[in-house]
Amino acid sequence: MLIEGGGQLLGAALDAALVDRVQIYLGPIVIGGPVIAFAGRGAGRVIESVHLTKLAYTPIGQSICITGYPAVQEK
Repeated sequence: MLIEGGGQLLGAALDAALVDRVQIYLGPIVIGGPVIAFAGRGAGRVIESVHLTKLAYTPIGQSICITGYPAVQEK
């Protein structure tokens, strides 16, 4: 299933462990402001954050697509 939405929706999907692949598109534009890419609970420490594996970088014109897969965290 493709989830395309704002920070609240994406953060909720990450919090619920529904994400099995992440694709982030970066362009040569910096907008700034109060926009949060991935809201949700977040992580109190770096070790508790979602780490991506099997990273791939695909250039698309002046932009780039970064693809990664959330690592399974041992509990």
